[in-house]
Amino acid sequence: EKKTEEPQPPSRFDVKQLVERLYFPHIQLINGEIYFAHKKQQLTVSVKRINTLLSLSLKDLHVQGNIALEDGEIEYQNRGKIATAISGELELKNEALSLSAFQIMAGRSAVTVNGTLENLRNPTLDVSVLAHLALDELDRYANINQNLSGLVDFKGTVTGPIPDITARGHLTCSKGTAWKLAFEDIRTDLQYQGNQLAFSSLEGDILGGHVVGHGQLSFAGPPSYKATLTVDDWNIRNPNVFTPSQIDIAGNVSGAINVQG
Repeated sequence: EKKTEEPQPPSRFDVKQLVERLYFPHIQLINGEIYFAHKKQQLTVSVKRINTLLSLSLKDLHVQGNIALEDGEIEYQNRGKIATAISGELELKNEALSLSAFQIMAGRSAVTVNGTLENLRNPTLDVSVLAHLALDELDRYANINQNLSGLVDFKGTVTGPIPDITARGHLTCSKGTAWKLAFEDIRTDLQYQGNQLAFSSLEGDILGGHVVGHGQLSFAGPPSYKATLTVDDWNIRNPNVFTPSQIDIAGNVSGAINVQG
């Protein structure tokens, strides 16, 4: 006589359910270190102190906590070393990364970010930015080499899908240089979108004269610029800055000018 096997009760041990229930309320790293060197790119990155305090839930991958990278240093090619540090709060949930008081410091520059990076597979930014930038460091490390100097403050937002972002904000600079221009007390509203940088409500002192106006820089194809400016008490010797040969002129002028190139 053939025996029939009795049905077995379902197992109470389900690996998937067990993993999803795992929750780590306290993950801490104290005084960790990072060292990375890439010979081909001539890049060296070192961080002497890493401190993190995180909670982790494996269900839907939820991470929350704070991170601090201190005493960091980056050296790239022959552009010198720059001290770096990162700190702030973060939360990863539903494929979105939220940042709070997240600060990146490099040399004398600092950028603080608050907001979200949605859909990490096709990332979209929605963040507010507060930046304090040392132009001479940016000129050297980014290999711009356009005689940039001075300290710039920027407050604004960055939104949209990466890399097609839109940035809007207000920029101020008490004193600096760019290319052959010297300027003071610069204030302007900025918008960057589609490889176009537009500035409006520009006001400041450039080459000794007071200037107001608006304009645009384009990085789509060969770089180009155009601007409409009103100058007041501008020394007309200043055009010699832009010409290969000196023009023997003198005096002060006021009026409206259009420039492009």
